[in-house]
Amino acid sequence: MPTLLEQSLVTMRESDRKLHATSPRAAPIVQRSEGPADIRLRSLARQNVIASVLVCSVIGTLARADEMSKGAVLARGQHIAELICSACHVVARTQEFPPMLSPPAPSFDEIANRSGVTLQTVRQFVSRTHWDLQTLPMQMPNPMLSTSDATAVAGYVLSLRRP
Repeated sequence: MPTLLEQSLVTMRESDRKLHATSPRAAPIVQRSEGPADIRLRSLARQNVIASVLVCSVIGTLARADEMSKGAVLARGQHIAELICSACHVVARTQEFPPMLSPPAPSFDEIANRSGVTLQTVRQFVSRTHWDLQTLPMQMPNPMLSTSDATAVAGYVLSLRRP
């Protein structure tokens, strides 16, 4: 037994056959010769269509790349935090091992939800606030992160912010 879709296709084909069988034949189209202006206009129209398609394609690609890069940066930030920062901080609820410090340094969740915390303040703290091996009380040791890694960690910290 044919499905509803198959029945619809058969009905459409039969209607097309009947329409073509009963419709008068169109008069032949008289071709006129094209001048240089007509050729240029057609060429410009093709170029505009191609340019429009390319622009839409590039915009769509950039939007997807931006989304992918944000996700990749957050994943990299979490990975770095789990490797380096988890010795002193709780960086994720699913952290494999507890921090070695007792009591631990503030959790990343706590830091993310403090008022006034921004990407720039976290990045700056990670990059510049370090213990000099002599000053007490002890401050955060230097994780020696590149600027992009510090930004990735800061982005990860802020991704933990509750609405």
